[in-house]
Amino acid sequence: MKNEVIILFNDEYKLENNQFKKKFEKLYEDPFQKQKCIRIVASINDKIIGFQSYFYWPYKYDGNTYNSFQSGNSIVSKNHRGKGIFGLMLEKIDEIVIEKKVDFLIGFPVAESIGSFKRKKWLNKFNLSWYIKPISYNPFIFLKKTNSNLKKEKLHFNLKMKNYLVLENTSSFNQYRSKFSGEKLYFQYKKNDTIIELCYKISIRKKIIKELTIGNVEFNHFNEDIINNAFSVFIKSIKKNKIANFISFAISDNSNIFNEILLKQGFKSINKKIFFIHKCNKKIDLNNILLFRSDIDTW
Repeated sequence: MKNEVIILFNDEYKLENNQFKKKFEKLYEDPFQKQKCIRIVASINDKIIGFQSYFYWPYKYDGNTYNSFQSGNSIVSKNHRGKGIFGLMLEKIDEIVIEKKVDFLIGFPVAESIGSFKRKKWLNKFNLSWYIKPISYNPFIFLKKTNSNLKKEKLHFNLKMKNYLVLENTSSFNQYRSKFSGEKLYFQYKKNDTIIELCYKISIRKKIIKELTIGNVEFNHFNEDIINNAFSVFIKSIKKNKIANFISFAISDNSNIFNEILLKQGFKSINKKIFFIHKCNKKIDLNNILLFRSDIDTW
């Protein structure tokens, strides 16, 4: 099965065989994921024509860890599209949810596929909204090497984040993700008994623009003034060291806890969204889920 699935992706995206094979093994065969992830295939006469996966993606709330999964890689062979194959694979997960006692499923689909999910009773009650803050219009910042003093090690794991349903960022989960997520940087801030940690990445846009994307903000309890101070110190450091031209930040629009902070720090909302869908056990309420860019498996 593995080799046939890899061939499907290689053909679709014009990849070298080893290129996607290595990615596949990091995603699905790591000890953290191997026995938990869900892989669904569609076949005709023993030939695989479709693949849909769900990664084990643990969320937590009030001391409880949920058996939750994120929709992962999806593909249908070019010769079999438009025949309802993708829809059939989406239906199959309903049986597996019962069998594996799954609490909820989440996904961040592209615009082209969100309709298929909705037809299979996935909900799209809210999305993630993007905000940006200009830092410098200097076009030569991209030539400056990333400051070697920036912190590359995560210090705080699984902060409580009381009152919010959030991704369970344990050391084992973080280690699994680090194998395929690229370099991440960290900023830590502590005042009194409040601990705050920002995870971010730096990327180059259009060959000359340096973008700093804040992947998430973790805290042991929410204190607006202290988190605002943390943002001020962080942004001041970015400006001083000429690290980026602008900062981007995405957060789920079901929550407004960062609204005042973003306003005070000069972030502006832009007309860009990340679609969020979910399918839940009736006992699970996702209204208080707090989502960031780093919740997505592609972070």
